[in-house]
Amino acid sequence: MAAQLDIPQAQGLIAAGLESRILSPTDAEFKARQDSYWSNSAKINPACIVQPHSPEEVATAVKALVAAGQKFAVRSGGHTNWAGSNNIQDGVTIDLVHFNKTTYDAATETARLDLAVDGYGRAVAGGREGNVGVAGLLLGGGNAFFTARQGFSCDNVVSYQVVLANGDIITADKDNNSDLFLVLKGGSSNFGIVTEFTMKAIPCDKVWGGMTFFPKQVIPGAIEALSAFADNVPNDTDSNLVTIFTHMPDFKDVVVGTLYANIAGVEKPPAYEKWLALPEILNTVKMTTISEMAFEYNIPANYYDTWFTACFKNDIRIITKASELHDQLVQELKDFIPDGNFITQCLFQPLPTLFGQRCVEAGGNVMGVERQKDNGILFLAVVMANTPEQEAFARPKVQAWIKQVREFAATIDGGNLEWTYLNYADKSQDPLGSYGVENVKKMKNAAVKYDPQEVFQKLCPGGFKISDVKDALQPPFEARAVTDIPADSFSSLETYWNYLYPWGPTHNGGARMDQEHVSVTDGVLTLTAEPVTGQDHPYLSGAIHAKSTFTVTAGGGYDVKAEFVAPVDRGTWPAFWLNAASGWPPEIDVAEWKGSGKISFNTFNTSDEVTALDVDYPEPTEWHSVRAELRDENGVDVRVKFFLDDREVTTQYGREYIGKGLRLIINYQTEGSSGSPGPTTPTTFQIRNVEVISYN
Repeated sequence: MAAQLDIPQAQGLIAAGLESRILSPTDAEFKARQDSYWSNSAKINPACIVQPHSPEEVATAVKALVAAGQKFAVRSGGHTNWAGSNNIQDGVTIDLVHFNKTTYDAATETARLDLAVDGYGRAVAGGREGNVGVAGLLLGGGNAFFTARQGFSCDNVVSYQVVLANGDIITADKDNNSDLFLVLKGGSSNFGIVTEFTMKAIPCDKVWGGMTFFPKQVIPGAIEALSAFADNVPNDTDSNLVTIFTHMPDFKDVVVGTLYANIAGVEKPPAYEKWLALPEILNTVKMTTISEMAFEYNIPANYYDTWFTACFKNDIRIITKASELHDQLVQELKDFIPDGNFITQCLFQPLPTLFGQRCVEAGGNVMGVERQKDNGILFLAVVMANTPEQEAFARPKVQAWIKQVREFAATIDGGNLEWTYLNYADKSQDPLGSYGVENVKKMKNAAVKYDPQEVFQKLCPGGFKISDVKDALQPPFEARAVTDIPADSFSSLETYWNYLYPWGPTHNGGARMDQEHVSVTDGVLTLTAEPVTGQDHPYLSGAIHAKSTFTVTAGGGYDVKAEFVAPVDRGTWPAFWLNAASGWPPEIDVAEWKGSGKISFNTFNTSDEVTALDVDYPEPTEWHSVRAELRDENGVDVRVKFFLDDREVTTQYGREYIGKGLRLIINYQTEGSSGSPGPTTPTTFQIRNVEVISYN
């Protein structure tokens, strides 16, 4: 190992005790790691490479680099083909080469992973090529042999171990940091460094599959067979197909290649009937295993690679157009590269609506594939060249090829699909933006929450960054106002409101809610608390709750307001409040009176962490107005301003309230926190002009 003291970019790592993990450009292993990048296009020169051996060392490296303000990259398998995606010129590359073991847990049927667990008769939904890196595949979504059966690769992740920008090592799963768990499923390198994936281990022993090649003359029949196969996927979720129209030097011309894979080990199932009828040049199909087949289906390394991708409707006309444009490109490349030493791929894969359904069934991800209305095709356009000059010639040609395919697809109803597959995308494309507005919001919110200093947006600039995705254009805040509950809603009470609490007739206190104790006269709602005997509660009273739920979204908010005549005597406990639609918190008590002559304004973050303010309530027999303004504070938290008679009283904050549904409740409870004994005669709580305005 050379002396790293001469490398300014490494000084923070050395001071942190990681000198033994650093490779400098004079080290033989440094060159070996650089040479191991799959694509020549990605081979740029970092100042040094650091190879942590544990999550703790990853955390130490990140903290040291952040403290030094040093830009860095993160590399897993190094399979992405464009420069800067997994390496960094003159910066520090964190190389996760030592995070490559697989452990199978038979009790939980999960695997902590590399690629396969063949020895256990199990597999994971990993890559279909043996040289694909695990982290990039899973964080970009991952289209696997098991997608039709149980969703994309990311949908099969049970938990992630993540090193955050501040050095914390956390677990993200459905129960812990669940918002991070969701956005890691397709959200790429925007939130931290994943050092361990725990995945479902899927029963899978033998697989029938392999490569087949056909002469160019079968292309019309191949297109028909591809389209039919794509529509048939729901009828055979075990059979897979990759179709490639390709120019390869050995064949001298375009040929048709396919990858078959039946993961149930069924030989020649009916799904391949049209394909099996075509004349073949070469066939390697056999009974094998997932891992053996993945290493057979390796796209050659050490080329200068250009990839562009698109998704379109499963329509023979669009597939044919893509093929015709491919033939034109091959001829242009032959004219520029007379020896014919280049590779092209016009690659098609089924993208049925079933894939999106499987995503939802598995718990969801952020890719938005479930929006797809028609069976589709995932298309990849590739040129693999031998020199930078050839790459420079090919790149605009491939970009134009994709553009022309999409323009043609646009002439067919529903021809273009929204989703762009991140793992196939060129650096100029916008896969994260293709996930849809709501998913972009989720990713941006998570990035703010887990990386508030934007380390993985600015110091770690490689890959696709959520900060580069432009927000959907929104009108000015006030112009977005939409009335969700109008001020005259009590005139048609049952249109907007349900009786009782959302969960039933009781909640704390001494009163049981009863529909007969709710009345409306001239637009005024009256809730009457009546003492009773011989029942399980000493009072019957009234409550209603809004039929709608209200969710503050990123950049949005609500105004919630009403007017009241509220009792303040001991044992009276009226309230106007927002409570969590699912779980708890959040809770915002817009107005609460607890028998003390005061009005309370409260926001709950936990049962022990409550922001509360009590102020004197003037003239309780007169009408008073209360208003709460809920606003997005930072993409994660909600700021709440409380007003009494149009005078601002206090500002409170609901932590992590963004994206969480709220129910509006009006009730008149008794005793409990308001003291006892309560009133001995009927008392009333009156409300009018309730209004909810959305700015989302």
